[in-house]
Amino acid sequence: MNPRVSLLVLITLIFFSCATDVKEETPVLETTPKTLISEIDTFYGGENLLAITDTTEEVFNSLFNFKPDTSERNNIARDSKFISRNGDTLFLKLDNGTFKKLVSDKDMESDNFADYEYIGKINPINYYLVFIAYFESFEYLMINTKTGKETFISGIPAISPNNKYLAASSCDLQAGFVLNGIEMYDIESDSLKLNWRRVLNKWGANELVWLSNHTLIAEKYQLDSSSHNLVSSSIKLSCVGK
Repeated sequence: MNPRVSLLVLITLIFFSCATDVKEETPVLETTPKTLISEIDTFYGGENLLAITDTTEEVFNSLFNFKPDTSERNNIARDSKFISRNGDTLFLKLDNGTFKKLVSDKDMESDNFADYEYIGKINPINYYLVFIAYFESFEYLMINTKTGKETFISGIPAISPNNKYLAASSCDLQAGFVLNGIEMYDIESDSLKLNWRRVLNKWGANELVWLSNHTLIAEKYQLDSSSHNLVSSSIKLSCVGK
C-alpha cells in the first residue's frame, strides 16, 4: 500500500475516534431566588408563598374572640389560683408548683425600664401571656407553664385550629419603634420555634385570626397618600405553595 495512503487512513481513524469520545456538557440552569416583595397581592413568609385577597370586617369580627381585659387587676382576679402580684413583682405558678417571677423596673431614668402586665392564660397550648411596656416600645412575652421557658413575640398571639402554629403581628408604619410585620411560630411540646418573620414596608397588620390551618385573616393598615392617616381594611392571607 502507498505509504501516503496509509498515513491518511490512520489520521482519519484517529479523528473519528476522538470525536466519538467527546461528551456534551450539561447546561447550568440559574435559579431565581424567592424575592417577591410586592406585598400588595403576594409575599413570601419564609419558604411559604402567601396570597392576599380582600374580605370583610364582619368576617374578621366573627372570628376574633381573644379580647383580653385591659385591667390587670381583673385578669389576676380571674386567674388568682396561679397568678398573683406583690408590688412590682408578678408571680406565675408553673405546673410543678414553683413560681416564676417577673420584676418590673419603672425607673424612668433607667436603661432597663420594663413594666410587666399579666394578660391571661392561653389554655390550648399551656402558656401565660404577659404584656411588656418599654420606654418607647412594647412586646409580648409567652411563658410555658411546664418549663417556664420564655418567648418574646411582637403582638397578640393567634393559635391555629390544629394548635400547631402561632401567628403574631404588630403595626408601626410611622414611628418605627416596634416591628412592622408578621411572625409565625411552630408550637412544639415545650417551646415555640420561630418559623419565619416578615418585615412589611407598604402596610401593617395589627391583629390576626385564623380562618383555617392555612389561612389567616388580618386587619390591614396603610397610610393614606394624601392625608397620611392610617386607613384599615380586612384581608385574607392564604398559603398557596412554596
